[in-house]
Amino acid sequence: MRSHGLPNFPDPDSSGGFPMDRSPSSNVGAFLSAKATCNHLYPNMGKGPVHQPSVAQQRQALAFAACMRRHGFAGFPDGWGGNVGQLLSAGIDPNSPQFNAALTKCGF
Repeated sequence: MRSHGLPNFPDPDSSGGFPMDRSPSSNVGAFLSAKATCNHLYPNMGKGPVHQPSVAQQRQALAFAACMRRHGFAGFPDGWGGNVGQLLSAGIDPNSPQFNAALTKCGF
């Protein structure tokens, strides 16, 4: 991740997760691009443990997608998993300031 545009990317914590910078100044586009490039190095392709999301998690994901659509991204996919390709396929520029602002407004 550091060699793909995120020089301050943190080391994993004791549970193997990564604390994420969710400040408005964080470059989500750079993160998504580096994640897409580096996923093959992370266990389970960076998707975490294989499990069915809870009903609450599914509701939260759907609410997030609906929020993104309300904030100007009509094609935002319901099942978005952080994949840049999904965004590009939907005609969304993950590097746009509007996209980063919508992510912040929607609690990403």
